[in-house]
Amino acid sequence: MMALSSVVSMIQKAILIPFKGNKILIQDRTGHKPPPWGFFGGSIEEGETPIEGLIRETLEELSIHIKETEVELIKKYENSEHQRVMYVYLWEVNIDEGQFELKEGKGMRYVDLQEAKELLTDKMDLEIIDEVFERINQIA
Repeated sequence: MMALSSVVSMIQKAILIPFKGNKILIQDRTGHKPPPWGFFGGSIEEGETPIEGLIRETLEELSIHIKETEVELIKKYENSEHQRVMYVYLWEVNIDEGQFELKEGKGMRYVDLQEAKELLTDKMDLEIIDEVFERINQIA
């Protein structure tokens, strides 16, 4: 287990992976920030809990209000090499996607596991993708 002082100095991120059926929604970040494709979410601000950061980031990036009761924390992933801690949440999309208003990035797209492995290039994203789809298959 990593010492608390190590975790505090690491960048902490809250990540939302919306899904519908056996596909996840990923963000096209081309022209916004690397990598070209990734998950929704971002850095947890000082004083925020991971879920508070997730709710704020989802509002900032997709203009939607999600509730803590609608998401499931599936993994807290620590990677000392990248100095990051990711809190990975799943959200089964229960609203009309027309309500999404993309505020960051070029677009978004639903992808299956194979497409996700082709489009995602961030090492940490790729390390968790199988686990994400395994959990989605248990839920669906």
